[in-house]
Amino acid sequence: IGQAANGSQEKADKAFLARMMRHYSPVARHQAAEALGRLGATDEILKALQHSDPRVRRAGLDGITQYRTWSGGGKGCFPREVVSKTFLPYILEILNDQKSAFWEIDGALLALGMCELEDVVAHLDLVRPYLDHPEWWLRQHAAATIASLGEKEELLRPELPRYMSALAKEIHIMPRRSMMGAMQALLTNEQVSKEFRNLLARGLIQSMNDTTVEPGRRASIGMGFLYEVFRYTDLENNPELGLQILKNYQRGVPLEEMSSAWVFQGDVWGNPGLFRWAEILSDRGDEKLAAEFTAEFKRQIPRVKQQRAATKDGRTIKALDGLIEDLVRR
Repeated sequence: IGQAANGSQEKADKAFLARMMRHYSPVARHQAAEALGRLGATDEILKALQHSDPRVRRAGLDGITQYRTWSGGGKGCFPREVVSKTFLPYILEILNDQKSAFWEIDGALLALGMCELEDVVAHLDLVRPYLDHPEWWLRQHAAATIASLGEKEELLRPELPRYMSALAKEIHIMPRRSMMGAMQALLTNEQVSKEFRNLLARGLIQSMNDTTVEPGRRASIGMGFLYEVFRYTDLENNPELGLQILKNYQRGVPLEEMSSAWVFQGDVWGNPGLFRWAEILSDRGDEKLAAEFTAEFKRQIPRVKQQRAATKDGRTIKALDGLIEDLVRR
């Protein structure tokens, strides 16, 4: 399969790859379908979608989506108009069938998101229920299909309240990161209007406010999600939102002690820290907002000292001591 997939396209044995989509091994089926997708083999994939066996149909869907296991669908190999014109009826047949297997629905959700955007909108009633499904991977790919509308912000706008609500309720790290990543891609896309990017950023902050931190062992999950919003929100282009985050933190947004230090000082995973955003504002000449940041920093000192007194971990104590010094100095 590797030779057939990675060799010369002119010499690729499509008939062999089509047979391998009926192989007993799911790995072989997936790799064969992925190769046929890259080869633009619409006929072979169409036959797979029409097959009586759901395992073969799922392979055909993988050929459309270039499915990447943990990270979900790839960019796909077919133009949106080709997916709509050639494959949409069979995608809808799967989504409309109450007896379809979950993992077949999973592939169909992703494939629908690669159709023409008007077709995605027309069939969102088949997608929305999966935002609340018990299986996290179905939630993830339902959200990905909705996020695909971001290519035309006027199509995504009506879905944002439902999307952000689902994000606030999400308890699994994979769909949550996927959903925030989709929003981050739009936030950093200069072709998206400034007004819409502001709307997205505020939606992310609101999802942070609405995230529930459960008691007991699950508390760290919710706190981790709260912290990750700092990494995915484009504060460089929305620095005033950093002040809102600070005020939310002061009102009692629960974070683990080390995360509290990272909120201000930054981390190695992409969050530059609120100190850095205050410096950017000052460099831009926005002294009024920078002064508001400084005043809010001072208000944080009792909260951080309280966390410092409650922890016994040496590394965390050191981090919080450094943070307190920074807050006092500022």
